[in-house]
Amino acid sequence: MGEGEAANPRAGVSSRTGVYLAVLQLVFTLGWTVYAIYLPRLAAQVGIAPTTVILILMLDQAIFTVTDTAMGIFADKIIPIVGRLGVFVASLTALSCAAFVALPFIAETGAGSQTIFIALIVIWSVTSSALRAPPLTLLGKYGARPRLPFLSALAMLGYGVAGAVSPYLGVTLRNQDPRLPFVVSSVVLLITAMALSKVERGLAQRPHIEAKQPATAKPLGKVPVAFIAAMVILALGYQLHFSINSAPFFLRFAKPADLEWLLPVFWIGFNIAMFPASIVVKHRGGLIDELYSPASPAHVITL
Repeated sequence: MGEGEAANPRAGVSSRTGVYLAVLQLVFTLGWTVYAIYLPRLAAQVGIAPTTVILILMLDQAIFTVTDTAMGIFADKIIPIVGRLGVFVASLTALSCAAFVALPFIAETGAGSQTIFIALIVIWSVTSSALRAPPLTLLGKYGARPRLPFLSALAMLGYGVAGAVSPYLGVTLRNQDPRLPFVVSSVVLLITAMALSKVERGLAQRPHIEAKQPATAKPLGKVPVAFIAAMVILALGYQLHFSINSAPFFLRFAKPADLEWLLPVFWIGFNIAMFPASIVVKHRGGLIDELYSPASPAHVITL
């Protein structure tokens, strides 16, 4: 442990927690990549037309956008209950992984399982939201306030790295049996998510570190509500744009064989820009920083 961490135990613990959250997001996002790679093949097995696959992906993104916001708000409500967040996340992750693993096996049964197949996708999409905003509330509760922008950037690094390597993963897995990747990614994700309880207990039990508690809960005003609504719309728009438009736009200037090298460009820029952005936020503050308690998800995700 370095001198800075010895002088400030909270800073050291929070940095390790940020790394853990980055790994959690990396594993989850790579699991989603496995799903996106094999969805056309699995959908065809249950009799879903290729043109409908894009609608399923759009449905996934819409569910992610709405439930991520809802899960973040819900996690902010239960975070004062020490130890409960890890159990909550692990329980929903177990359900999410079970639905995820079942997808390739149900697809093998043919067109008669089409309804079950779609239901499993919805269950997986909804429950997997527990892996995003809720764990980030730990940063708001235990992280030193000046370090929150950096810790948020560190946690988001998992998304960026996964996005950058996803095209290469697609090339590697394209012709493989989907059952093994689905099982392996689910097992790794569940093990990683179960570690959240240990991380949470370690943060709560460390001496000289007390969780920050909001002085008074303030009702959401017009500005926070408008901000949240704008972020939901922008997040959904980004997901749809990147999923639907990126490849066709690249193909206007490049050959199909070059796509695997071009698609990660956005995520490379994302990874590079996050940390300078965290410095700006640290010194300039968030958009509506003064309206939130330190434990609020809106305060945590200040980028």
